Amino acid sequence: MKRPDIDFLQIAKRRLKYADKATQRDYFDTVLSCPLLWFGDKEYEDLWKEWHVPDVPVVTDTQEWSFDEFVLCYRNLGATSFRDTTDVWAYVCADPEKLSPQQKRAMGMEQSMEKEIKDVVRVYREMSTDFPNVFQFNLPDEHPGDLPKDQSVFIRVHVLDTVTGLHTAFGGYYLFDNYNHDAPSHSETYAFVPALGSLLAMLENFKDSPRDFNQNHKTSKLISEHVLGCCLKLMTYMKYGEKHAVEKFPAKEKKKAVGPLAEKRPWLNASGPHILLLDRLPSTQKPHQGGTHASPKPHRRRGHWKTLNHPRYRRHPQYQKKIFVKPSFVGPKQVSYEGNIYRLVDPLEDKL
Repeated sequence: MKRPDIDFLQIAKRRLKYADKATQRDYFDTVLSCPLLWFGDKEYEDLWKEWHVPDVPVVTDTQEWSFDEFVLCYRNLGATSFRDTTDVWAYVCADPEKLSPQQKRAMGMEQSMEKEIKDVVRVYREMSTDFPNVFQFNLPDEHPGDLPKDQSVFIRVHVLDTVTGLHTAFGGYYLFDNYNHDAPSHSETYAFVPALGSLLAMLENFKDSPRDFNQNHKTSKLISEHVLGCCLKLMTYMKYGEKHAVEKFPAKEKKKAVGPLAEKRPWLNASGPHILLLDRLPSTQKPHQGGTHASPKPHRRRGHWKTLNHPRYRRHPQYQKKIFVKPSFVGPKQVSYEGNIYRLVDPLEDKL
């Protein structure tokens, strides 16, 4: 099955043509083994409305996300300075420290996130000192409490204008503290820190125009914030929404490409499942032919709140507290349909 994000993969291949083969291999092995959440045929504003679930808290705790590593694609950045013909591709990792040194290098990350952030802050300070009337940086350590330390999300973003063909790419970290439901909204703490490699590349591209660099830096921060907001909205919907995350992958294992073909087109060996949002699994069930032991028709169980009182939950942070159990399927969690396997992604209560 052809990858729907093939345009972005081909662009990444061209951008990596001067990198060594090991780096290229590590990059594509990482992104092509991730779940693919493809919404490239839908605009951001429509997705925002579709994924809206009223009266539920935003799922900012990445431990409650359905996936801790994935590729997300959608169309149109919405309220940004980009055109309406913009497509977005993002690799998202909610646990950057789990990546191997080879994967970090392929993603343009330093080996130590803490050291990388310190180096970025140092560059910020130097530029703000040299050009005080040009650069306006929000340094991550300007505020009381310094950097948010609860969670970090690494995002590698590609943005493509489908009309002009213009393309840009950058990476960075979003650091944020766990959401406090009892605190006022202005007390939420987060900071975006570009990856050092992305920041230095931006400096090189705009070395003769500090003001253009400043504008480009602000835009990249805005886009990253936009992508993170989309991730939070989607993960909140996956936990509380009416539809369920379902993995789709071929029933028959395809023959792996090798040699020059695999090197030229690494996406031929993509192994990550395509994630769909469905209200029910595809059904091959035939009409009931009579008798008393026919399986019930698949149906939905309504979402509800429950308290985690069972001893098996004792190590969970919500032990003896209420959690929301999202609507669920009644029936098989995996079916084979038209040459593909559809498998329900277990909700939170099944992962504990």
